[in-house]
Amino acid sequence: LFYAVVKHNNPYTPPVVVEGATVDGYSFTVEVLKLIPSFNGVAGERLLSLLSGAVSADGQSWVGPDYFRAVLALRDADPQHAALYTALIEGMGLSMDMEQALVELSPLLEDPADPAFAGALRGLLSHEPLVGLALAAAREGFDRAPESTRRMLAMAIATHCEPGEAVEFLAERPDPFHLAAVRELGVRPGGHGALVVKYQDLLEAAPAP
Repeated sequence: LFYAVVKHNNPYTPPVVVEGATVDGYSFTVEVLKLIPSFNGVAGERLLSLLSGAVSADGQSWVGPDYFRAVLALRDADPQHAALYTALIEGMGLSMDMEQALVELSPLLEDPADPAFAGALRGLLSHEPLVGLALAAAREGFDRAPESTRRMLAMAIATHCEPGEAVEFLAERPDPFHLAAVRELGVRPGGHGALVVKYQDLLEAAPAP
């Protein structure tokens, strides 16, 4: 199925003709996406991984932003398997240009309990002009988000935000689960220095023993 998706979406290969009619690659791919929940765990995860990670020779995702609304509709129509489509939604968000990210991802920030909340925020953070919007949504929704989403939010902030802003966000919300995010921030250019400065500020502000 995966290679069929690639075949039907590849502009450099001849179109597939069945009974005299050309197969529509977009519609075929949507039908494949509908099938994902019908596979057993390992096979479904494998197909999902292939579809979400495959890119063409020019770096474009085979199942990219053009499929965002179709995948969102599939997720909303099948809440039992919503988590299966969340990984695709996140990957698509990271591949969007700024205008599409603003239009498509902003509505997903309305509900911090939505598994796609953190992925939508990552997509917005990848565009400098949208960082302020993403940070405001993260601050507002952090405490209402489930633990798994809070971990992903912390990691997204540590990975995509300017180091100083990321340090401030994490310091405002002390949580033992942020350790991985702090480590990620520490290996980024400028991250270690920002952490040291914040640590010194906290020491100076601490009350005398």
